[in-house]
Amino acid sequence: MITDEERRDYKKKQDALNIKVGERVLICRSAHFEEMGWDNSWLSEMNNTIDTVGIVKAIHDNQGIRIENPNGSIWGYPYFVLKFFEREA
Repeated sequence: MITDEERRDYKKKQDALNIKVGERVLICRSAHFEEMGWDNSWLSEMNNTIDTVGIVKAIHDNQGIRIENPNGSIWGYPYFVLKFFEREA
C-alpha cells in the first residue's frame, strides 16, 4: 500500500518532469505496481508500447500520465518510464 508520503513524493517528481498535455513522449520501459509511489498497474498489453512515441492526453496525480499510443490505445504511465520527445505539431 502506498503511503501519503510516497504519494506526495510521486506527484512532486512527476510535476518536476514538466510534461504537458499535447507533448510527445517516448515510453522507455515497464513499471511495477506501486513502484516509486505510482498508484496504478502495468498491464501486459502495455509492453507492446515500450520504445514507441505517444501523445500526452491527460496528467493525473498518482495514477500516471495518460498517453495515446500509435495503435490508438490510451494507458496511464508513470512519469519515470517516459522521456520527453517533442511538442505536438
